[in-house]
This record gives sequence, structure tokens and C-alpha cells, in this order.
Amino acid sequence: MKTINKRGFLDISFSWIFAFLIGAMILVGAFYGINKFSSLRESQDSAELGFALKNLLTPLESGVETTKSITITLPVLSRITHECATYGNFGEETFSVQQKVKNKWTNSGVPISFSDKYIFSPEVFEGQKFNIFSKPFYFPFKVANLIYFSNSKDVYCFVGFSKSAKAELKNLNQNNFEFDSCSENSIKVCIGTINCDIKVNTNENSVEKNGEKKVYFEGDALMYAAIFSDRATYECEVKRLMKRSSELSDIYKEKSLNLLNLGCSPFNGLRNSFSSVESSSDLAFTAQDIKQVENTLGCDLW
Repeated sequence: MKTINKRGFLDISFSWIFAFLIGAMILVGAFYGINKFSSLRESQDSAELGFALKNLLTPLESGVETTKSITITLPVLSRITHECATYGNFGEETFSVQQKVKNKWTNSGVPISFSDKYIFSPEVFEGQKFNIFSKPFYFPFKVANLIYFSNSKDVYCFVGFSKSAKAELKNLNQNNFEFDSCSENSIKVCIGTINCDIKVNTNENSVEKNGEKKVYFEGDALMYAAIFSDRATYECEVKRLMKRSSELSDIYKEKSLNLLNLGCSPFNGLRNSFSSVESSSDLAFTAQDIKQVENTLGCDLW
């Protein structure tokens, strides 16, 4: 009977186990390194995409006195998270972008922040191709150019809008806009019609959608803003716009007194009126203050 050398057997076994453990550790380290590098690369790509998106929006702000539109096509299906905050003199909004690669969403890139843009969109929206347009907002002087996002696959059908409003929207040449004759799966935006996805009431200047509480607007620029954004985003951006209006009123006050040497200074009261806006429902009171200043003092508010 052959005798087994137990010591040799154990030496061989431990050697194999040791080699296996070392190999496993190397493989785990390699996979960790690859995944970490991949995650870093994905985050960098998302950050670069965010910066590119920010730069593409700049032409919609500079010197635009009428509506203007562009179409942006991203490299892959993307998820954009849009956050709005009202702290400070002007508030701030941030964009962060995730990309869908190999059927998985990448990590968000570094959030891209800016205080000089007023963007109206849902808080989170996905797509690869987006139709974007801008329109100046006056209250009563020019406050800012407002920017509106829509996924090119979402068709908006405008029903009951005035000829001038339809002409303005048609001139944008956005292929996801329809008028009066709506396709089956379109998002119906209606004035004076009950059974619609988005209801616009021009008597009380309100917009109601998605079963949410109504929001209120003054002028077409804010009406479009309420149509294309969710309620939380809209209310936040309105407060930011009123902050900007308040700061601009100080500038115009100095301009009217020092440069134009006018006998009236309407901007003191308006600054307080702008600052008192806590929600879109307060816009009507500020609009009344503006009319009162114009009618009573006869001042040109630009």
C-alpha cells in the first residue's frame, strides 16, 4: 500500500490556494480600477455635455428682442435634472446630465450652475433631441429672455389661441407644434376648452396642468413658461425674475434721475412691489402697481 506524503500534499494545496487568492485580488483590483476609470470618464463626459449645453443656450439670450428657436441633438439619450434656487440677489439654477450607455444611466456629471439664465422645463426630462425657443419678458421694462425646453418627440397642440400667438409659434418652425387639429397622442394646450391636458385661462391669467394647483402669469412670455415647465420650477423662476426686476428698478431709478432728469421717480414703489412677490398669484398685484404708476405719474417705464 502506497503511503501519501501528507506534508507535500498540504504544501501543494496551500500553494494553490495562495496563488488563487493572489490572482483573485489582482482581478478584483483590475476590475475596480477599470470601473473607477469608467465612472470618472462617464462623469467627465456628462460634465462636458452640461457645459456644451450651457454654451448652446447663450445665443438665445444675447440681443434677442423677438422669439428665437434652436434644436439641440445630444450624442446619446440623456436625462437632464434641472434645479432652481432663489437665494441671493438673483437666485441660481443648475443642470446635471446623465447619459444612457449600454442600457444603463451614467453617474451625473458636475452640476453646471448659472444665475443669468431663466429656463423653463420639467425638473427632470429625458431625450436626445430637444426643441428650444426663447422670448423676452417685459414687466414693464425688459427683465430677461426666457428659455423654454421641449422634447422633440412630445407634440404640443395649441387650441383656441389668437392668430398673433399662433403666427408667433408657427414662425419658430418647431416640428412638434400643432394648431387646432390635434393628433391622437399630442399634448393638448387649450384656451377656453375643458377637456385638455393643459388649460389656459386668459380671463384670470392662469395655467392648470397635471392636476397641479394653478399658476398665474402676466404676458405671453410667462404663459409659455407655465406651459412648458412644472409648477415648482415655474414658481421658483418667477421669484428669480422678480428679484432681477427689483435690482433693475434700482438701475432705472438712477438712470431716470441722473441721466434723464425726470421730475418723477416711480421705481421706489415698484422695487418694493417686485420684492413682495412670493408666488405667481402675486403677479397681478404688481401688474396693478405698474399701471397705477404709469397712469398716475405719467412716467415712462421703458
